[in-house]
Formats: sequence, structure tokens, C-alpha cells
Amino acid sequence: MVLRKLALFSCVLILVSCSSNETRNDDSSPEIINGENLYDSNCATCHLVTGEGGISGAKDLRITKLDSVGIKRMVQNGKNAMMPFKEMLSDEEIDAVVAYVQTLSIHKK
Repeated sequence: MVLRKLALFSCVLILVSCSSNETRNDDSSPEIINGENLYDSNCATCHLVTGEGGISGAKDLRITKLDSVGIKRMVQNGKNAMMPFKEMLSDEEIDAVVAYVQTLSIHKK
């Protein structure tokens, strides 16, 4: 029984470590890591963890043509069903979200 629990715990640890590194590079800056955490808490509900969007008309962030200034404005002011976050997140937090969103691009520069 103890071995079975230990084996199950080990499997869970492996799955958690694999899924948490799926979108994060090992060399991510603290800003990117903070941005990912903020994104997961505030954006992933509609844009999904992958950024592919779809819920309530959320756009696919992986193919956005917005630059960092445009993404920041969108996060601050919202649009359509997306609420504005300028009152909920600090400028530094919004910058971190922007930096993370830019890592989601499937068109890496």
C-alpha cells in the first residue's frame, strides 16, 4: 500500500513538472515567470493556457500582430468582452504579462 502511494505520488510529480515546463523555458527571466503566473490567473480562462483563445471571442495570442505597446494597451483598456486590467494590475505586472504573451507567438522572430 505504501509503495503504491509512493508510486502514485512520483507520477503526479513527474506530470506536474512536465506540464509546468511545457510553455516555460528554463532560461526564462523572473519577469516572464511572473507574467506567466499573472496570465494564468487573469487571462487563461478566455485565452486558454496556450494562448489560442476562443472563449467569449478571445483572440489567438499566438498569432497577434500587435507589438508590445499594442498588447499593453489592450491589457490596460480591454476590448469587447475583455475587461480592462489597468485598475487590477500594476504597470509592472502588465509589462510582465506583455512579456509573457510575446513568448506565446508561433511566429518567433
